[in-house]
Amino acid sequence: MKTENVPNILGSLQGRLVLFTNRFSLKGVLFAGFAAVILLGLTTALLAEWTSYRADRTMDRFMRVDNKISDLSLKSSIAMTNARKHEKDFLLTYREFGFNEARARYISRVLTNLADIRESMKQIRLLTDDPQIVKQTNAVGKAIDQYQVSLLRMVERYGVLGFRDTGLEGVMRGKAHDIGKLLKQDYLLLHDLLEMRRREKDFIMRIRDIDAAEFRKASDRFTADLAGYGERKEDIRQLILEYRSSFEKYVFTIEEIREIRKSFLKSVQAIEPVLDQLYIGSFARVTEALENMKKTEVLVGRIKIVAGLFILILSLAAAVAVSRSISGSVIESKSFAERVASGDLASRLTPRGRNEFTTLSLALNQMAESLQRNKAEHRKAEEEMKKLSFAVEGSSDWILITDRDGKIEYVNHAVEEMSGYDKEELIGQNPRIFKSGKHDEQFYEGLWDTILLGSAFRAIVTNRKKTGELFEIFNTITPLKDEKGDIIHFVSTAKDITQQKLLEDKLQYLANYDSLTELPNKNLFIDRLHQTIARAEYNKRLITILSIDIDKFSFINDTFGSGRGDKILQEFGKRLFSALRDGDTVARTGSDEFGVSLIDISSFEDSVMLAEKIMNSIRQPFRIDGEEIILTASIGISCYPQDGKDAFELLKNANMVMLKVKASGMNNYQFYTDDINKKAAEFVRLERRLFNALKNDEFLLYYQPYFDTDTTGMSGMEALLRWNSPEFGLVSPGEFIPVLEETGLIIDVGRWILKAALGQLKEWQGRGYMTPPVTVNFSAVQFRQKNLGDLLEKTIRDSDIDPKMLAFEMTESAFMQDVEFTKSVLDRIKKVGISINIDDFGTGYSSLSYLKKFPIDNLKIDISFIRGIAGNRDDAEIVSTIISLAHNLNMKTIAEGVETEEQLKILRRLRCDMVQGYYLSRPLPPEEIGKMLKGS
Repeated sequence: MKTENVPNILGSLQGRLVLFTNRFSLKGVLFAGFAAVILLGLTTALLAEWTSYRADRTMDRFMRVDNKISDLSLKSSIAMTNARKHEKDFLLTYREFGFNEARARYISRVLTNLADIRESMKQIRLLTDDPQIVKQTNAVGKAIDQYQVSLLRMVERYGVLGFRDTGLEGVMRGKAHDIGKLLKQDYLLLHDLLEMRRREKDFIMRIRDIDAAEFRKASDRFTADLAGYGERKEDIRQLILEYRSSFEKYVFTIEEIREIRKSFLKSVQAIEPVLDQLYIGSFARVTEALENMKKTEVLVGRIKIVAGLFILILSLAAAVAVSRSISGSVIESKSFAERVASGDLASRLTPRGRNEFTTLSLALNQMAESLQRNKAEHRKAEEEMKKLSFAVEGSSDWILITDRDGKIEYVNHAVEEMSGYDKEELIGQNPRIFKSGKHDEQFYEGLWDTILLGSAFRAIVTNRKKTGELFEIFNTITPLKDEKGDIIHFVSTAKDITQQKLLEDKLQYLANYDSLTELPNKNLFIDRLHQTIARAEYNKRLITILSIDIDKFSFINDTFGSGRGDKILQEFGKRLFSALRDGDTVARTGSDEFGVSLIDISSFEDSVMLAEKIMNSIRQPFRIDGEEIILTASIGISCYPQDGKDAFELLKNANMVMLKVKASGMNNYQFYTDDINKKAAEFVRLERRLFNALKNDEFLLYYQPYFDTDTTGMSGMEALLRWNSPEFGLVSPGEFIPVLEETGLIIDVGRWILKAALGQLKEWQGRGYMTPPVTVNFSAVQFRQKNLGDLLEKTIRDSDIDPKMLAFEMTESAFMQDVEFTKSVLDRIKKVGISINIDDFGTGYSSLSYLKKFPIDNLKIDISFIRGIAGNRDDAEIVSTIISLAHNLNMKTIAEGVETEEQLKILRRLRCDMVQGYYLSRPLPPEEIGKMLKGS
């Protein structure tokens, strides 16, 4: 056969094939072809099914049993871990949140976790009858029951212990208070009682046998000292026995808890290994099943590849045969469609054969006839469109149509109502005319990217009216496409949700912010602190948490009224906010409590500087309704990560320190440190020595004279306390006076100072010396005594000394703690005839409007200004201003810390009245002062 005849032969065969296929319907041809393909496919599937029979059995075991056991074992392990976590959470927080709240919050979760484990063990037993697995699940169930019983017993014991006003702690606290009321002013027994309280708290905090033993010793010492007590001795003895009995019950309960803890720890140790064995065994069986399944899948895959090739070849052959049959009919149908599209509705197709294209030809002929009839119906459709137009125009929903470039072509009446623009003002404009500036460029880029891809864009959009007001709409922008699929218009539909959005925003605001100060509330503060800790852990930076409480705020409320109290809280919050850096947070966490988180702290020194800045900001006078109010605050500070790992622990530790600051005199800040117990112990030891020092007459007075600036004649002298300790020698006042003030011993020591100073004056006068007035220093703790005026008056009367020979001196900051109280006490002291000095003037925050109301005689200029007066122009200007201020208010000035002749000369030129310092005289014992007085 010649090569050139091959195309003719193939063409002839194709023609015959087309004629042959036209004898049958297209459906029949396709059915025959696909039936052959399906038959081969079924044969291949049966072969694949046979080869994968073993894989199905393996997977059945995997899916029904082993995998389920593995999941249940892992779920049980996680539940056990959570139970232990909640158990520890209860122990960590029951003292902070209260026993009932901590039990409800955490122990209920533990019981839920245990119930989950029991249910998992039950399901495992239902899955298999393997004796080993059944034994293991039964062992877990038994251990869980033991753990639950022991845990509930332990929780009940913690409820017996209580905290502060509940349980045994509450009983002990109540008994101690009752004893304290009966002791009145017996300081030895009060000290013994204080020692018992400390030992009790040491044991509660550390749970050490040595602390319990120390408590018993303190109790025995109290009982021994009680023997010499007079009034109500038996009542006190009965109370101390009840107090000690409660403590012993507390110790016994702690021992019970220890034993119970051993029991449930033993149960836990029995549970976890069994759960691990269940998980490891089931996981090993699952791994083996997966390996077998992979091998089988490889074999099945190879079979499917071979079968697929056969199916592909057969399908291609069937496709060629059918396509040749279809192509001719398609070409003829296309030509007919083009004639109809050009308006030739009279054109018709000639049907051929018996296949579906014959049916299609008949249908197309009917279509042409139908189009002729539809011309009349077209007019009716136009009328319906008018109705639709009226409906769109009258809709309450926003409907706006633009072309593809965004130029507005149509707006309904609702758009005019919502935007305030007339339709004529909007047609031809771009929708950016409504742009509010509330959305960034990324928002608009996302909008255009979505609609240009042919998808609808939905979002809540903030628009701006013609008047400038903002309004919110829920907007849907839908692309409209032509017959080719090209976008030709955009339809924007929307509902006005302005009021709904405002309500949602208000609810969200109230959930996270304090309505009075508009600061974050405690919930938002904790949430932000969690986030800040996560960032700080990543950046390896520190965080500082401040718990701030306004001192004596209840007194401020009572004095100025709750309305002004609210204004003070608002101004206080603003003051804190203005003192912070970007990124820091201030929140109102309680009635008069605020929390501050300082982020991105690089060192401890930075925390101190920021705390100082906040403290100085608070100390500035507040002007409320035209009146100046001085506030102070107590601040507790904790630092991340050394003082806590999470937000709750950090805030709790800061609150603890803040309460300590309030108890120790307020108007201060203090950090939480890890060695606080050691410092507390040192404090107790020093307090005991100071208590004995007063009894053993170890205190003595030195006197530092101050002199007339012009004549250098002695104008007065300041009595200075010294402690001559047998153990340490002469101790600096800076080391022990703060302890006296914190413990309240300064009250008794202050009385001793006053009597000793007046007694020394009496002695010098008896020798005929011309003595100047003696100044006695008073601390803020002494000044707050309600009977201070009576004490001074009685002491002077008993000493038979002229009140003019005594001067009262206190620091500027102490004067300003409570202005009204200060004025009433100073008026009483002045009435007695005693002079009044302000010490360290210039370093505090005195308001001149209050200063002029106080009956002050002398201002002592702080040593920090005198030290730099010769070389620092600013210091000299400050000193000059203070002297002028004092003289204008009919007061005299005393410059302290004068150490050079040059300083003395400058003070003379500035007209300072008196000077005091090492240049003229150091503090001297009484005998040295006596020689000076005798020589004068």
